Amino acid sequence: MGVKRPTDTLAERIRTALLERGLTQADLAREAHLSTGHVAMLLGGKRGQRGLTVRTAARLSRALHKPISYFLPAETHSEE
Repeated sequence: MGVKRPTDTLAERIRTALLERGLTQADLAREAHLSTGHVAMLLGGKRGQRGLTVRTAARLSRALHKPISYFLPAETHSEE
C-alpha cells in the first residue's frame, strides 16, 4: 500500500507533516539537523524536488515520522 500524498509540492507536504506533528520550522531544523535557512528554502519552494538530496529526505523522514518516499517526486514513488 502506498503513502497518501496530501499535495503535489514538497513544501506543502512538509507543511502538512509539520502540522501533524505540531512542530515549528525551528523544531524541524533542530530535529532534522538542518539549518533554519535550509528549512525556510524548502518551505518557500526555493528548492523544489530536484534540489532535495537523499540525505535531506532521510533527515526529514526521521524528524517528521514519514517514509522517505513521502518527500520524493510522485514519478519516483512506487505504489507497489
